[in-house]
Amino acid sequence: NNPATLTDLTNIWVTVGFVTEHPRCKVNVNGARDERLDAGLFWLPHFMLSVPLPYGFTLGLGGDAEYGLGTKYDHGWSMEWSTRETTVQGYVLTPNLSYAITDDWSVGVGLRWLYFDFEQYSKLPGMVGGSENRLKGDNGFKDVGWQIGTRYKILDNLSVGLVYKSQIDTTIKGKCTFDPDRIVNPMTGTATPGVSGDAHAKLRLPQSITGGINWDVTDTVHLGTAVSWTEWSTIDTLMFNLPTGPSPVGLHWHDTWRFAVGGAWDFVDDWTFMLSYIYDMD
Repeated sequence: NNPATLTDLTNIWVTVGFVTEHPRCKVNVNGARDERLDAGLFWLPHFMLSVPLPYGFTLGLGGDAEYGLGTKYDHGWSMEWSTRETTVQGYVLTPNLSYAITDDWSVGVGLRWLYFDFEQYSKLPGMVGGSENRLKGDNGFKDVGWQIGTRYKILDNLSVGLVYKSQIDTTIKGKCTFDPDRIVNPMTGTATPGVSGDAHAKLRLPQSITGGINWDVTDTVHLGTAVSWTEWSTIDTLMFNLPTGPSPVGLHWHDTWRFAVGGAWDFVDDWTFMLSYIYDMD
């Protein structure tokens, strides 16, 4: 998503689509049994609107599910005290403005307007039955970052580009509920009063840099490759402020790299087939 490439579109342009993802994996806990994760099928929509302006400018508006995570484990898995089901969704709207400095070189800048939603279910430790901790919140579409990109055509059919995306500081506000009806102390057999109230957490989504190369092999065959760096190490500890008090979650994440290669084939007018492979560090 390089805003500088908007200058290639000389007419009003609208695209709408979606990507599907079905994450599955096995988790080995302390060298013991494998736990199976199957979060189901996710539908990630995207769109883009581009409008040419006078004097080499182009205005664009896009939307993309930029951040996302889904995990879901069977009841009774060995770490359900941490999470039984978690869904994270970050949708970003990007109004952009690009400018063609020359026929070969263009630049673009834009805002990144974030909607972030978090939902988690877990089982309270030391309890039996179906007792659950439910945490849900969002940022109310209040947080904004920015991005800047450039693209240069080395040849008529070969170009390179670079995009920087800023950090976005966001505060997730919502509700946390400890189920009051199903929490039973296994030692005494008595019910434990539930707790419900406001909850919030502050989160800094990381900055990233992406560089890529695009090659138009023929008029109908196109190849591309990209490398991205994301500064996930900025999220060292995530502090949840719950009705029961502060609850820090130590993450100690590291920066990650993503490597991608893909191709496109315009096999008939108005139809394109695309295939890509991405290696994303965990």
